[in-house]
Amino acid sequence: MDGIDKNKVFFQLERVWQTIGKVNIDQKRKLKEALLYIASKGYNVGHGLFGFKRVACPAEISSYAIINWDGNIYKCNGRTLKKEEKEGILLPNSTIKWNKEQRLKREITTFENNTCLKCKMLPQCIGPCSQKNIENEDKPIGNICSLQFADMDIKEYLQINFEIEMMKKYSIGHSFE
Repeated sequence: MDGIDKNKVFFQLERVWQTIGKVNIDQKRKLKEALLYIASKGYNVGHGLFGFKRVACPAEISSYAIINWDGNIYKCNGRTLKKEEKEGILLPNSTIKWNKEQRLKREITTFENNTCLKCKMLPQCIGPCSQKNIENEDKPIGNICSLQFADMDIKEYLQINFEIEMMKKYSIGHSFE
């Protein structure tokens, strides 16, 4: 696509949450090929908890909103959008009236969690998403640690990240076509 500043575009490939525990070797290979393909075209790319993230989940970005057909507002697209779990409503003037209590629940921070603070992957992972924190507020963090849901182990991630960085540095493209 001509005219696009590829430095301002970032692809973050995320797991479809219903597939947890169902990833096979062929799917891992396809994921790696997709990551390399996107990078070979000059775009920034990441996957799951491996990438250039500033938050654990888009739901934690204050301006992020899922607007349902009925005007109900949600933050998490990884769950069924039930009316009783809405976090706001779209008003006729196109502004959002947020449920302040729900918004406060999303402000649970990973940096207040001792398990995450001790983890060597914290700077990369940024901990579990706020939705998982809300759903598991009375349970130990180990039940929702993001590392247990990763599609790649750290070695695989480092290898693919190295390849992507080398592509960027030396403008090397893979031939996927």
